Amino acid sequence: MNAHDNFWMWSIPFGTWFGVRVRISIWLPLIVLYIFLRLPWPLNFALAAIGFVSILLHEFGHIFAARLTGGSGEDILMWPLGGLAFVRPANSTFAQLLTHGGGLLVNLALCLLAIVPVSQSGSLGAAFYPFLVPIHNITSWPQDVAILTCWLNWVLILFNLIPVMPLDGGQMVRSIAASHVGSRRAVEIGTMVGFVVGAVFMLIGIFVPDGATIRGASVVLFGSLIFISNLIERHQMQQTDVYDDSFLGYDFSQGYTSLEREEGAERRPGPIARWRKRRQEEKEQKRLLEQAEVERELDTLLEKVHTQGMQSLTESEKRRLKKASNRYKQKGTGSE
Repeated sequence: MNAHDNFWMWSIPFGTWFGVRVRISIWLPLIVLYIFLRLPWPLNFALAAIGFVSILLHEFGHIFAARLTGGSGEDILMWPLGGLAFVRPANSTFAQLLTHGGGLLVNLALCLLAIVPVSQSGSLGAAFYPFLVPIHNITSWPQDVAILTCWLNWVLILFNLIPVMPLDGGQMVRSIAASHVGSRRAVEIGTMVGFVVGAVFMLIGIFVPDGATIRGASVVLFGSLIFISNLIERHQMQQTDVYDDSFLGYDFSQGYTSLEREEGAERRPGPIARWRKRRQEEKEQKRLLEQAEVERELDTLLEKVHTQGMQSLTESEKRRLKKASNRYKQKGTGSE
C-alpha cells in the first residue's frame, strides 16, 4: 500500500542522514500534546525531546544492524507509537536477530552513557524503576537530563523485550521459531501468543483498581494495539500465500521497527563478506604478478641458454632456472 493512500502514514520530510530518509508523522503532535498536558514545564519538554532522540537512534540502530549483516535500510518514520524503520534484513537467522536487536543495543548504550552521572546523583534506583517518571521537575539540567535518558531508554528496552509481535522481542522469537518450524507456522504461533498477551493487558487495564484512570486506559490501549496488530497479521497470512509483515499497509513487525522482507531479493554483501572478497581479489592479483615474473625470468634464462649454451649460466642462474621450470610445470598441471 502506498503511503499516500494510507492516512496513518501521512508525514512530512525531516531530512536525510547516512543515506536514511527520516519523516515525521502528522499525528506525532498528538502524543507530544499528551506529554505536555500531563507533565509540568520544562519536564514535559525535556521528556519529549529525549524520547524523540532516543527512539530515532533506536531506529538507526535497526538500520545499521541490517546493513552490517548484508541487508539494507533507507527510511524511518517517526509516529505517535514510536518509530518505524523500513529495512530489509539478510536471509539468515543471525542477520534477522541482530537487525531486531540493533535498536535495543542503542538504548543500552545510551543507558550506560548516562549511568555515571545518575549514580552520582543518588537516583540510580529511581532511574531503573520503569513505572514512574524518576523526577518531578527540572532542577539541574545536566543531571536531570541524564536521569531521564537512563530511565526512558531502560523503559524502551523492557517494553521492546516483551516476547510478542510486533515488538522487537516477539520478532526475535519469531525469527528463531521460523528457522525450526518455518515462517508460516512461526507467524501462527506468534499471533496466537499476541492474542493472549493483548487480551491480558486489556483485562488488567479494565479490572485493576485504577482501571478507570488515564493510566488504566493506556494499558487497555496498549493491549488493544497488540491484539489488533496480531489479528491483522493472522488475517493477511490466511488471505495470501505470499504475505508481508504488515499492519495498516506497512510493516510494523520490528516493535518500533518494520521489516520489509523480499525473499530471494538481491542483498548487498556485509562488511565481512566484502573484506573477504577484497582479500581474495588481492591474493589472485598477487599470484598473477608472481606467475608473470616467473615466466619472464624463465624466458630470459632460456634465451641465454639458446644463444650462449648451458655452460654460460652461473650456478645461481641454474638454480633459478630449475626453480622457475618446476614452478612452471606445477602451473601447467593445475597444482596452483
